[in-house]
Amino acid sequence: KALSVIYNIFTSFISTCKNIIDFKNRADRKQYIYYLIVQIIFNISLYPIHTLYLSKTPYFILYFILVVQVIFALVSLSLNIRRLHDINISGWWYLFYIIITSLIYFYFVGKDDGFSIRTKVIAYGTFVFMELFLTFTKGTEGENRYGEPPQY
Repeated sequence: KALSVIYNIFTSFISTCKNIIDFKNRADRKQYIYYLIVQIIFNISLYPIHTLYLSKTPYFILYFILVVQVIFALVSLSLNIRRLHDINISGWWYLFYIIITSLIYFYFVGKDDGFSIRTKVIAYGTFVFMELFLTFTKGTEGENRYGEPPQY
């Protein structure tokens, strides 16, 4: 049973990564949650390299990590837009979210020493709100203006 769950998570993750340039279709909650699980595991596993061994880590490993993080960012962008499509919301709202969050963050960075508690709470709070919204909001039943629900 546990192996089949792990297999399903990684199969869904690979499927999500293959859709890196798909900004038109839909992604359901299961696909979104599975992607988050793998991304969190990957980031936690890289944490010691980032913090403890950064000065001793060979450059090719750091470049590899950078390339992987850029790929994760592009896949996340595509997935978030497709998740909004599943809720029947335009993907342009995600761009609006990024702009507003960035403006709020840089406004407070300009006011404070750069990384005050207030800045972190606002920046991470908007991020957590969006993640919770995309994770727990049920998608549209049946077809919507972005197509049929994803089939697995």
